[in-house]
Amino acid sequence: MARKLKACLVSVTLVLLTVYWLSGNEIGIQTNSSPVYYVHGSSTPSTSARNMSFNNHFHILTMLSVFNGKRWPKYNEFTDQDLVDRDKEYLSTLRANLENKVVKEVHLFYMEDDDLKLVKSQNFSALNKLRPVKWHRRLHMADFFLYASKNLVNKSVIAINGDILIGKGFDLIDTERLRDERVMFSLTRHNIIRDGKRCTPLNLCTESYYRASHDTHVFRLAEPLNETIILDKLDYPINMWGAENAMHWTFKNVLNFTVRNPCRVLVTHHNHCSKVHGPSLEKVDEHKYSIYYLPNKGWTQKKVLQSYTPFENSLAYRKRKKSGFLAFFYSFLLRWT
Repeated sequence: MARKLKACLVSVTLVLLTVYWLSGNEIGIQTNSSPVYYVHGSSTPSTSARNMSFNNHFHILTMLSVFNGKRWPKYNEFTDQDLVDRDKEYLSTLRANLENKVVKEVHLFYMEDDDLKLVKSQNFSALNKLRPVKWHRRLHMADFFLYASKNLVNKSVIAINGDILIGKGFDLIDTERLRDERVMFSLTRHNIIRDGKRCTPLNLCTESYYRASHDTHVFRLAEPLNETIILDKLDYPINMWGAENAMHWTFKNVLNFTVRNPCRVLVTHHNHCSKVHGPSLEKVDEHKYSIYYLPNKGWTQKKVLQSYTPFENSLAYRKRKKSGFLAFFYSFLLRWT
């Protein structure tokens, strides 16, 4: 009787271990046989999931942020040439993202018709991918997710700041897993090299300079998000200090998403060499352009720390609770053999 029970347990455990191994690609584990590749800006190799490449086509959501001869409030300290230089960066970023092979469409939010005319006058080769969206305000974090909920359910989306270039790695994303496992990749940027010099002084996707800054958000919704939650938690400008931290906290703790930052694999670049910058962090107590000063929202340093999403060297998705169960059976088997 004891031998039969032992044989039965061995058989069950072997079956479970086989299922575990065969489904390894479904639960985010990695094996020694997985291929290794290098990404720009990283001296360490990253291990991919077993499926190396997907035929991904993303919908980019971004704001058209050009001065176009106008001066915005609080930008009076910059010269006309400074503003022109900044416009060139925004336009060159838009062109590069339109021409990127993984981009299906760019949903370009704009407020002024003259600004859209400026874009169309550039004669970009991939203007057929442009989807202009007339908007009533400069983008808020909530706008990304409400627009996607109404127009892009079950579509692969990249919500992005206007000066961020899509780089390598986006064909490696299993967007079905993003959808099915409720995962968002929120990425920290790399710097950019222009004329042999690094324009942005810090490469934030490093151990030394990671500062909880995330400019690119990759997701695929299975269903519309709760509009009430989104408006209550995320209705503030996307460039406000702490904007992405409050978003991370909301997605993790309220919407039950896994938020990850594989910026060593999914590479983005910050196209900002000009002198023009918005309200500085050093003067945040003066200009109060921060989530901490939003009335009746309760954003605190504790919540910001809870939103901490450091970078990762490999692609991973939601972790499932299979391994503990199988570990129990494996240890039980060892005791019997």
